[in-house]
Amino acid sequence: MAAGSGDDDPMKSRSSLLLLAGAALFIRAGAGAVEAASAQARLDGVLASAEFRGQQVGVLVVRSRDGRVIAERSPDVALIPASTVKTLSLACALDRLGPTFVYRTRVLAGEAPANDGSLRGPVFLQGGGDPSFRPEDLWGLISNLAAAGVSRITGDFVLDDSLFGVVDILGRVRKGGLVIINTAQPPENFKVGDEFGLATVDAAGVSLKQHLIKEGAPVVNTPMLGAFARAAGMVSLENLEKALRGKLSREAVLKNYAAVKAAHDETLIRGK
Repeated sequence: MAAGSGDDDPMKSRSSLLLLAGAALFIRAGAGAVEAASAQARLDGVLASAEFRGQQVGVLVVRSRDGRVIAERSPDVALIPASTVKTLSLACALDRLGPTFVYRTRVLAGEAPANDGSLRGPVFLQGGGDPSFRPEDLWGLISNLAAAGVSRITGDFVLDDSLFGVVDILGRVRKGGLVIINTAQPPENFKVGDEFGLATVDAAGVSLKQHLIKEGAPVVNTPMLGAFARAAGMVSLENLEKALRGKLSREAVLKNYAAVKAAHDETLIRGK
């Protein structure tokens, strides 16, 4: 899913997944402290408050030990979850990787540097999927090389993305689902089965053109909203703009919506 913006998440709670309230219930239920009836009553009480009046909400709370649904409210309604997905992502990361896991971006070579500071290639920059890695972090890697006695590299310098090959991205996508890839290449260049819809957009390029940059890196999730609107047809540009206006300042709205609109117009859909 794609959601958020360069300044903050643009999707106001009128199209939200009430994940934080659901998460609290989920944790308690997983520990056996809340039974189905009381969990549903607590959820109903939260959603009856003035804060959620007139808003569109979808909630599904599942007991972790046996998968039993203990509370729900319109669980099948299609909503854009936006940054609340980070809560689930964090929970999954803690479960699968553990609290002490550290992402590593490494520079690898077959031999030590020579006495004159030269390092014979090929030298590999191996990405580890670090979501917090920024362009300026590359300077840190260069500093580490210099500290190790490397002053120049002779031969090839290879960007190694082999670790990403172990992830089956399409493995959990349902047939008929939509795949949107952030790339400057056309959809025909990717081997994605015909059972999936496929679209591509240069979201990073759009962000750079619109000066939508945060911490030195282009913000791609905002343009991806435009690509989703174009490829899925489930939300209009008008409604996306309204959501932005409800969340951001006027200046931020102009910049973010320009990125959404540009990505919408530049999205390429396979077979169209």
